[in-house]
Amino acid sequence: MKTLATKVLLPILAILFASLGAVASVKSKSTTSALNVQGWKRVGPFNCVEAIQCNNIGSILCKDGSEQMYGKADATSDCNILLTHRP
Repeated sequence: MKTLATKVLLPILAILFASLGAVASVKSKSTTSALNVQGWKRVGPFNCVEAIQCNNIGSILCKDGSEQMYGKADATSDCNILLTHRP
């Protein structure tokens, strides 16, 4: 009885784990685009210019050339949130 259960159960478990591994390893393109945050160049207080997009992942500061990118809490707020970027 034990050998019959292992002969049937082991292949089923192997297929199940292989399927779960395949599904877990696929990257979704929609989540990477959803993570992008609009970056702003700070010209002065409450004076920001729209610039590049940052993904806000990691600890490396998001820069456009040598200028630091900032984020806004909402459309009318100042751009004072530091953004990060991981390529």
